[in-house]
Amino acid sequence: RIKGEERWPTHMGEPRFPSSLLSGPSRRSVQQSVRSRPPVLTMVVVAKRGKASFSSIIDTIAAAPDNVNASNGYYVIKIKEGVYEEYVSVNSSKTNIMM
Repeated sequence: RIKGEERWPTHMGEPRFPSSLLSGPSRRSVQQSVRSRPPVLTMVVVAKRGKASFSSIIDTIAAAPDNVNASNGYYVIKIKEGVYEEYVSVNSSKTNIMM
């Protein structure tokens, strides 16, 4: 274990949590939250170079739909490595965006 980092041991790719954490009803909720993944409505890629949907983060956020309900899925923005020199602000109507 690295000092200052919290790491859980794994068994066959599944996280193993301390038994004290997994007692009673909390066990089910912890296991479900680890296994469940949020639904994805749209996934786009931002890259300064190469093939991507967008080349700037601002344009990507502008293209996101307004008022997305989380149950319908998230608008996921995958940002590839690079230096993005831009000021980004997200309007309150742009909900459920993940970067």
